[in-house]
Amino acid sequence: MIEGEHDRRFSPMVYGSLLGIHSAQVRSMRQDAGSPLSFDEIKEISAEKGGCSVLADGYLVKGSLSEDEAAFIFSFGLLLQLVDDLQDVPADMRGGHKTLFTLNGGAYAEPVVNRLINFTVRLLGNDKVFSAGKAYRMKRLIKDSVILLVMGAAASSSGMFGKAYLENLEEYSPVGFKTLADCQKRIGREYAKLKAKLAVRPLEIQMARAFAAGTLD
Repeated sequence: MIEGEHDRRFSPMVYGSLLGIHSAQVRSMRQDAGSPLSFDEIKEISAEKGGCSVLADGYLVKGSLSEDEAAFIFSFGLLLQLVDDLQDVPADMRGGHKTLFTLNGGAYAEPVVNRLINFTVRLLGNDKVFSAGKAYRMKRLIKDSVILLVMGAAASSSGMFGKAYLENLEEYSPVGFKTLADCQKRIGREYAKLKAKLAVRPLEIQMARAFAAGTLD
């Protein structure tokens, strides 16, 4: 499909960005390995993994990007990767997956959350590349939504943060942390119910295959 839409001769960055995703995913396997990783090493892996993933999306959609467009999209990918890592803190702590939030038992979690919020505001508030009216409104909506996601993730992983820090952070949240945590739990329960309801069971797969082959009596 990609080969049919993007000629390698005219869209080399499409394929370069896809190779970048592969390289980043290979490097990210070290986050689950027993070998130690420093804060800076994890930061580099997170940037490469998140940035390359969204950068590839940009090239697949547009074919080519200006340097400024590529820089913004890569940075936005890093932003999404860090938000995802923050949301996955409980599971990552149980599984021993090393991220900026779980490294050394979460020793860096509070300053990284602060920097993540500041990064979100600067990236989406100061960008001049996508500056049309609709783009401005969309970036403002994304900025507010990302900050709410960060607040919700912090509320749901309250054991990682000090009480005083959470109380201070909550002052900047449009919704109380207890309400956010309750909403996260409710969404999780409803999602589990929906997933179970829509799950395809092995017997149903066999019946579908038999029906397709005309052998179902």
